[in-house]
Amino acid sequence: MKDKIFIDTNLLVYLYGTGEKSIIIEKIINKYFYVITLSTQVLGELYNVLTRRKMTSKDEARKIVIGLIENFHVVNHNEFSVLSAIEINLKYGYSYWDSMIIVSAMENDCRYLYSEDMQNYQTINGKLTITNPYLLK
Repeated sequence: MKDKIFIDTNLLVYLYGTGEKSIIIEKIINKYFYVITLSTQVLGELYNVLTRRKMTSKDEARKIVIGLIENFHVVNHNEFSVLSAIEINLKYGYSYWDSMIIVSAMENDCRYLYSEDMQNYQTINGKLTITNPYLLK
């Protein structure tokens, strides 16, 4: 079985856009379809970006979120996640919200976090490697 991966919001936004970045993300999702994890935070952020930037209608954004929920493993946060995110923030300097995404990935045994917004190839607590798919060779 392949290592589990977590997808950050920014990459899903590209997926529903156009251009080369959307093609790269589509290939990643097709390749890792059965090992992708998302969080409720990522789904909420995606809905917000798609509607705020008028990339889709609210109804279409809702359908996109429902499709992601139906196709991928979706996780939620708890009080321990909040405290762990604060620790990641203090230790690594990521924003609280990025730290929460990191924690969501680690709590669900993901080996990789695919994100464009964080430090490429950084390993968090020896467990999770952040990977920018646009920099992969």
